[in-house]
Amino acid sequence: MQIHPAAIGDENGIAAVHIRAWQTGYRHIVADEYLNNLDVRSRAARWLEVIRDQTCDFIVAKIDGKVAGFTTFGESRSEQSPKATGEIWTLYVDPQYWRCGVGKALMTEALTSLRSSGFENVLVWVLQDNNRAIAFYQSCGFAIEPSSSQVFKLG
Repeated sequence: MQIHPAAIGDENGIAAVHIRAWQTGYRHIVADEYLNNLDVRSRAARWLEVIRDQTCDFIVAKIDGKVAGFTTFGESRSEQSPKATGEIWTLYVDPQYWRCGVGKALMTEALTSLRSSGFENVLVWVLQDNNRAIAFYQSCGFAIEPSSSQVFKLG
């Protein structure tokens, strides 16, 4: 597995992983009609904008040259967060690589980068019924914020 910053040319692989992860992980949480109509081309165009704009840190994990997962992260977007709070904005892994270490490797890289940038706390938002993601974030040391059933905090 190789982990590196997302680059132009990665957007199609990122979009495909994003859609497969949503369609598998959010089934029974998000409407089937929405999940079944996700489009790689439009999703890739959005991810290309994020890569070009560099509005956040963006890394990908590749296995055999193909995107297996990705994460975006940076300063917390919540206005209520203290100044030194970072946020994992997204973290998605292709379902074929779930429980193979890709997510943990991406999380480790993101947390290392956030801490080296001076962030003392890190937040991640998760859908309330996404038990798989909740278990993953807890295994990474995150704990539910008492004031919210959707925010997990580390630090």
